[in-house]
Amino acid sequence: MDMAVYADRAERVLKLNSARRTLHYFTSSAAAVVEVVVVVVVVVVVVVVIEILVAVVVVCFIFVLTTSIANFPIIPRKRASASVDINKSSRPDSASPSACSQHVLDKTR
Repeated sequence: MDMAVYADRAERVLKLNSARRTLHYFTSSAAAVVEVVVVVVVVVVVVVVIEILVAVVVVCFIFVLTTSIANFPIIPRKRASASVDINKSSRPDSASPSACSQHVLDKTR
């Protein structure tokens, strides 16, 4: 009878070990799948964030470039007051140095 008990125990141990191996295989496979999914999700998120940052930088660069071109045009625009000389006054000879010295000479006589 002892042999039958040992044989029964050996059979149960083999079945238990087989079940443990199967469980370990499935849990390790599931862990590997979860790990791959997490890595893929992280890579996708990083790539999307980098693409968004690049798009923001490109939009800002285009905005700055168009603003600079609008403020400093390549072909200068004509100003409305370009023909008016600020240094001249309404009297013809009052701003010239000789007219000033002539005025001083007239006062001293």
